[in-house]
Amino acid sequence: VKVSTHHYRRYKRKTLRNAMACLVSLPDNTLLWIVNTHLGCHFVGREQHQQAKELVSFIDSLERKSKICGVILCGDFNSPPLFSCVRLIERSGLHDMSRFDTGKRRRAGGGTFPS
Repeated sequence: VKVSTHHYRRYKRKTLRNAMACLVSLPDNTLLWIVNTHLGCHFVGREQHQQAKELVSFIDSLERKSKICGVILCGDFNSPPLFSCVRLIERSGLHDMSRFDTGKRRRAGGGTFPS
């Protein structure tokens, strides 16, 4: 239905990153944002935290613009669950589905690499 992109502010001289969102209409006409991102991989400094703050603001702006059912956030966060950027995203109201019991065996810590 609609596509939106957020370009993160460049952190020092690191790689430029972004988040892309696609508004989809489900068969029952419910609207859902699917957001994909790739956060920086530099653990020293505040790059990931800065990007997470921008990501939360971007998602909030999407929710204000549309009457939607929800948001699915996916991507490569380059962060284990205890990093501040992941905690910031969770405090915004999004839930890490890898932490919910699905009855399937998961790796300790929620890591997905190597897949």
